[in-house]
Amino acid sequence: MKIFRLLNNSECNKLQYSVSNRGVRNRIVKQLNKSNDMTKVFKLIVLISFFLLFFSSLHAQQGKKPEREGKGNIEGNVKVKETEEPLEYANIVLYKQADSSIVTGTVSSADGQFNLSDVPFGKYYMEVDFIGFYSNTIPGLNITPRLQNEEVGTVYLEEASQEIEGVQVSADRMKVEYKVDKKVINVEKDFGSEGGSAVDVLENVPSVQVDIEGNVELRGTGNFRVLINGKPSVLEGSEALQQLPANRISNIEIITNPSAKYDPEGTGGIINIIMKEQKERGLNGQLKASAGMGDKYDASVNLNYRTGKLNFFTSLDYRDFNFDMTRKFEQENYYSEDSISYLDQNMDRTMNRTGYSAKGGIDYYVTDNSTLTFSAQTGTYGFGMDAFSKTARSRPDFFRHEISNSGFDSDHNYYRLSMDFQNNFDDNGHQLNSSAFYSGSDNTDDNYWDNYLTDSDWETLSEIGMRQQINQESEEDELQLKVDYTRPIDESELEIGYMGTYDISNENYVRKIYENEEWVTDESSYNSYDFYRFVQAMYTTYSGNALGIDYKLGIRGEYTKRELEKASNEQYFIDRFDVFPSAHFSKEIDRGEQVFLSYSRRIRRPRSWFLDPFERQANEYTMRVGNPGLEPEYTGSYEIGYKKSFNSSFVSVEGYHRRTSNKIERIQKLGENDKAIMTSENVDEATSTGVEATINSRIYKWWNLNASGSLYRYELEGDVSTQNVSTNSNNWNLRFNNDFRLPSGTRFQLTAMYVGPSVTSQGEREGFFMTNAAIKQSLLDNNLTLTLSGRDLFQSRNREMTSSGPDFQSSNYFERESPIVTFSVSYSFNNYKEKRRERDQSGQEFEDMETF
Repeated sequence: MKIFRLLNNSECNKLQYSVSNRGVRNRIVKQLNKSNDMTKVFKLIVLISFFLLFFSSLHAQQGKKPEREGKGNIEGNVKVKETEEPLEYANIVLYKQADSSIVTGTVSSADGQFNLSDVPFGKYYMEVDFIGFYSNTIPGLNITPRLQNEEVGTVYLEEASQEIEGVQVSADRMKVEYKVDKKVINVEKDFGSEGGSAVDVLENVPSVQVDIEGNVELRGTGNFRVLINGKPSVLEGSEALQQLPANRISNIEIITNPSAKYDPEGTGGIINIIMKEQKERGLNGQLKASAGMGDKYDASVNLNYRTGKLNFFTSLDYRDFNFDMTRKFEQENYYSEDSISYLDQNMDRTMNRTGYSAKGGIDYYVTDNSTLTFSAQTGTYGFGMDAFSKTARSRPDFFRHEISNSGFDSDHNYYRLSMDFQNNFDDNGHQLNSSAFYSGSDNTDDNYWDNYLTDSDWETLSEIGMRQQINQESEEDELQLKVDYTRPIDESELEIGYMGTYDISNENYVRKIYENEEWVTDESSYNSYDFYRFVQAMYTTYSGNALGIDYKLGIRGEYTKRELEKASNEQYFIDRFDVFPSAHFSKEIDRGEQVFLSYSRRIRRPRSWFLDPFERQANEYTMRVGNPGLEPEYTGSYEIGYKKSFNSSFVSVEGYHRRTSNKIERIQKLGENDKAIMTSENVDEATSTGVEATINSRIYKWWNLNASGSLYRYELEGDVSTQNVSTNSNNWNLRFNNDFRLPSGTRFQLTAMYVGPSVTSQGEREGFFMTNAAIKQSLLDNNLTLTLSGRDLFQSRNREMTSSGPDFQSSNYFERESPIVTFSVSYSFNNYKEKRRERDQSGQEFEDMETF
């Protein structure tokens, strides 16, 4: 572990550790000598962080708790909406408004009355639910020195679906829940994604778009941050989401305007994946397997064992998905007025995404208020493609046909270690959280092309066009240290924190050509580089209430030092300090009615391969080259919204405006011999201004509808390849998700979505339509579930793009195999809470088990 060895040495000239690439070691020593003072500051902060952790642990074990100066009560009663009868044993849970953490709870008495006593001063919301009834959320509860007793009056619960035989009743959480600063997607509500990945879940989520190849965009950009249980993912963006099985996900948080507490990387925002965890006593778990048409397989095991102060958890996941796709590509290249070439290519692809992961860990409950967690994960992520293409090329004096067999195989072996400590000093939100996270990966990418000349009937001639292989190997290491401290101050709350991130990566690239019946290394194609990035950040946020308006203000400062060093001794530096402010405001107009306003500033830092100026071959007609002059992209995001809740339904409307400077755009240029050169450039400015609406309504007791749509205007201004660009488009999309509850534990889900056309810096992208359906059957007291799902039922999810520049014009059309039919089986055991006695409507007692 190169980074740990680095941190354990106090003097840079005593750095003694083994690095496979001597250039990496020399570069690190040189950089640390350049910034010795910064290194000392970093080490001092780390020592302070662990001192705070040790102090808080001692404080917790001594069992000292400060006196709570202010407390109050919340009273009310619960009744059945249809009959006005009191409801006994209804669950009442109080949540802290700032972070949705549970404060306290109780159950209603025989006459429906409840009382939450000793509630600390603060702002809360309350959820009331009971088996067989839809839950009811009561927002805007305030306990203050002036208002120490909050009377909520009568809370009505509406009856949900009921199954007469066996007297089994059930109630649901909403598919999409709105919190103060995020949307929460309850994944168990979307059983149509069974057998799929997180990408399949996101296909029907507000603010998110997914294209035919599984690439995800958040509010129109593919640059967003992926977190898993609040921690950075080893993989990034769409790659990370494609590897997470849907059945292992509890919920997904969509954070489009994160506060200063979060890492500002990712101009689109944050997608936080919350994985399922079970911490009930004893052994419990879930087994899951699925199979789909066209060699699509998925399996997982999730086990948990809780005893005393220890909780052990482990999970195993395996995926092997294959997809067929066709591509048609046409391009005209203008070398001069008298020299125009034409390229026409048809390709059949078979793509494979495979991977496994094994994770294990232990929670140690030091006291009732503090927890120490150790976890480790290892796995592999693979992406491969085999393709067969027919290409026709022509010029006024040249005509040629050729076929090509090509392939791509990418393997990423990764591992991660993490340690987390949480201590609650009291029950009022005073807490300290600290974590250390380390990840590493070894990556190998292999490409090959075998080109053969043919006649016009695609019959192979004796002459071989070209055979070549490309091998690319890289290593990446990342260390992150983080400390977050939260302190309530009267009716307000202060947060301060530190995060240090250290990244090292290196890459080696070489090409081989088949000549004279042997593979010969092309020495001119050899390339290597070392990449180093060090980011230190500190933040603070302050939240409270003024004039009846809840607010959360924050500011984050980040120092970034970055270097790319090539084997040719070329060096590219960044040494800068950035400030990222944030502001969130919300106002409860009436119970269930809320308006909110927010602002945040975000950054997109280019990855190492975006910067390397070496020209790489992606396929026989595409080259990729980095841009060492590429600068970070910055986005200022403004949002305003309104939400109205009533019974088990809600309506929300959000308006937003995003202004991005130094927009990083993928650019195509014309190279030699009809090859396209792909690179990246900064464009002056891009703006997106739009509105997004969502409605969740239970039309009937057996039919729930969730619908969302957005309309926004996208504008791009700047220079691309020395040519001025001014383009815009009006973009829109619609989604409908229908959930039908049928007798005998059967559920049916039907979804439809349309994503409208859009523009890019050099062209346009057409829209597409897609329909999915799924049916789910629960058996054995809901322990066993069977799900049959079909995606893209009408084969309408295709992608069409056009692009043009001063010397070329091209069009691309992709069509993926569809429909995709998957059958899934899931079995859970011991995932239930303690039995309790309930009453049916006739007054007879029956025994029910509430699903965890």
